[in-house]
Order: sequence, then C-alpha cells, then structure tokens
Amino acid sequence: MKAPEKVRTLAQMAVSFGRRWTSKPSLALQGNGAAPYPSTVLDLIIFHKLHICLPAENALKSYRHLRSSFVDWNEVRISTVREIQEALSAPAGSLDIAVFIKDLLEFVHRERQDLNLEFLVEQTSTDIRRFLKQVRGLDTSTIEMVLRQRKEYPVFPLNPALVTVLNRLGVLRNSETILQQEKALHELVDPRRALLLHHFLLDHSRRVCPPDVASVDCPSCRIRQICAFYARGARTRRSRHGQKNSPRTASRDRRAPAGADRRGRAAKPTPRGRIRKAVH
Repeated sequence: MKAPEKVRTLAQMAVSFGRRWTSKPSLALQGNGAAPYPSTVLDLIIFHKLHICLPAENALKSYRHLRSSFVDWNEVRISTVREIQEALSAPAGSLDIAVFIKDLLEFVHRERQDLNLEFLVEQTSTDIRRFLKQVRGLDTSTIEMVLRQRKEYPVFPLNPALVTVLNRLGVLRNSETILQQEKALHELVDPRRALLLHHFLLDHSRRVCPPDVASVDCPSCRIRQICAFYARGARTRRSRHGQKNSPRTASRDRRAPAGADRRGRAAKPTPRGRIRKAVH
C-alpha cells in the first residue's frame, strides 16, 4: 500500500477515534463529534501540551479539571505547582505538566502584563515562532498547531514521536526535512480530518508505538496491517521460522549420542598406553 492510501486509511481510523474520544458528554468540548479543541491560543497551547504528555482521554479530563478548579488562568498562575498538579488529576507526568503550565503563565504575564495571547493572531508566522520558542518546554508541534489553527498555515504538525510513527508506517521519507514532511502531509490529509488524525497519531505514539523500539507493542496495534515496520518484523520472523524447520537445520539439531562421532558411530576407545605416553 502506497503512502497516500495509508494516510486515507489512517484518517478514517482517526474519525472512529474521535467519536470514542468525544462520545462522553463529560469529555466533549465541542458538539457533533468535533475535535475537542479550545479556541484561544493560550488554551490551545495548554491542551496540546496535555495530550503530548497524556493519553487522549486523560488529557481531556485533566484540561476540564484544571479549568473547573480555578476561576481563570491568573488564579492558576498565582497558585503553587502542587495545587496545579492536584487539579490536573493525572498522576503520570503531572508534576512536569504543572511546572510547564506555571512557567508558561508566568512568562506570558511577564512579557505582556496579562494572560492573553490573541495578539499573536495578528503577527507573522516568523514572529509567532520567535515569541513561542521562548517558552521553556514547548513542543515544536504545538507552535505549528497554533499556526495551523489560528493562521491557517498549510502544515500538518509533527514532532519527533509522530515522525517515528509515520516512518515506521512507511508514510514519510527520511530524506525530507520535518517542514517538508509537514507540508507533504498537509497536501495528503483531508482538512476536515487533519486535527483528529494529529491527535490519533499522538495517542498512538503514547499507547502503542513510542520512540523506544523496545516498548513498541505490535500485537495490540490496530494499524499493523499497513505498517512497514511490522511487515519487516513479520518477514524476519518467518525467515527465522523457516530456517529453524529447514532439513539442514533439523539435521544439525539431531545431536549424536554421547560417545559417538559426527556420523553417529561409536567412538573408538583410546588405548591406555597412549594415555600413559601422553601423560609422561
């Protein structure tokens, strides 16, 4: 299957993922099964960070808990890291996320004397990147997501984990830069499904196909039928299995009984005289 066909298959699976993701009223941020995306730049950055660090459902829950636990982002800013961490209700990685949110809000307030990033919408893409790259711990794909959502910038946001997944699937070319890959994917993906596909792949890179090869869980992968990485592994397994069961291997595995030579004949006893001679 060629890359465009794989992308279409992934986009269809992303729609199913989106329905499951937003099916519970307690999780949906927008109606009609739409991607649960915040509208302001600041909310978008925080929500995207949550999903980079957490599985999809946990990211949504943590975002909602965070918004409902504080009056506004300024109250979050003046709260302690521990208080932010408790509001996230996400034990795995919650300390790092809480530190990021605290640092982000302090940075924005220091630079702008408020917590509004909507001024970025009026800036050029270069200026937006320059400003957001100052935020410690901000993923490059989050910056590209801001550009896509608020500036209609023609990219499909990628980070190293997503690049690894798409390389394993056989969708991307290693010879291309990440910006070339982002633009190529933008051309391949239906705009109505791009957002869900991005989050579907983020979730997949956390649950099933992380960058660490030793942690990849191919048996539970729902897209392994289109995966080049899995296909290579399957061929290797078949090759090893065939070698193990080949007549030549089988004959080597038939070990001669103890005291027999290679042809299975009983070994001739060594005369005692030779032993004595060898000893002396």
